[in-house]
Amino acid sequence: MKNFNEVFLILFYFLIISSVNAQRLDVEKELFKCINDTLGIQIENANGIKDFNYVDLIKKLEQLYLQHGLIQKNDRENYIDALKSLTNEKPIDIELEIYKKQEEIFDKTGFLKFSTYTIFESCPYYISVNKSNDIEKIIYNQGVLLNRMFENGLNNIELLKEFIEATDEKQFSELVFRSPTILLVAINLDFKYNEKTKKFIKVKID
Repeated sequence: MKNFNEVFLILFYFLIISSVNAQRLDVEKELFKCINDTLGIQIENANGIKDFNYVDLIKKLEQLYLQHGLIQKNDRENYIDALKSLTNEKPIDIELEIYKKQEEIFDKTGFLKFSTYTIFESCPYYISVNKSNDIEKIIYNQGVLLNRMFENGLNNIELLKEFIEATDEKQFSELVFRSPTILLVAINLDFKYNEKTKKFIKVKID
């Protein structure tokens, strides 16, 4: 009987894990499809570039940051340290070099820098509005924090740190939860080294 109970518990645990993984994959697929479909139309209309793929973009950006030492690993601590550096006004040569390579990636993919509403608010809200499982709740909570950043500044280091720490390390290891942070790094690189963006922000603040 003891062996039967042990086997039953193992199977039960396996079924729970499998169910959670299936839910995560479904939510992830829906979220990325929403972003691809919405931004794909905008990018094709603006730049004539078809077949935009958000996941490919995010992976290319993260690989760029890893290869050039902006982050050593793709964990929470490394991303917080990178954002602390980027929100500091002191220019750093390697950051400028990464920014230039990032611009090349944006040009090739046609990514629109100020299309963050779709990624940060519209699609996450659409996917997580019912908050029917833990995965949707995490995405919803990320959306709430991102909305606060829109109001107080996407380069506010305290809010950036709070956003990253709202997910634990295991959750952060999942691309679906880490991708907004990767994009926040891209945005802050742009804030720091793109003179046009600086002028745009100054006008908006004034």
